[in-house]
Amino acid sequence: MLRMLTVVACGTRTVVDAVFGAYGVGETTYAPTLLRCLKPDMLLLADRNFAVTARGKIASTHAELLIRCKDARVLPRSRRWRTGRGWHGWAR
Repeated sequence: MLRMLTVVACGTRTVVDAVFGAYGVGETTYAPTLLRCLKPDMLLLADRNFAVTARGKIASTHAELLIRCKDARVLPRSRRWRTGRGWHGWAR
């Protein structure tokens, strides 16, 4: 068995970068290798496992970040933006 993580373009489903290794090693261990492909004009969609472990490293790439989190998790707010319904969100 092997574990593989990828960065994929949402519109075209093109694989931008990939890393793989032993299945016994967790995905948050492999993820920092994928940061090499992130650019400031990208939006990274990530699963909740990356909300704490990789957030700072991802922010250092200047890519925008949207992470799915458990509703009980309290995350630091570093930027807010106004929508039609009020102020929302955090980023970088």
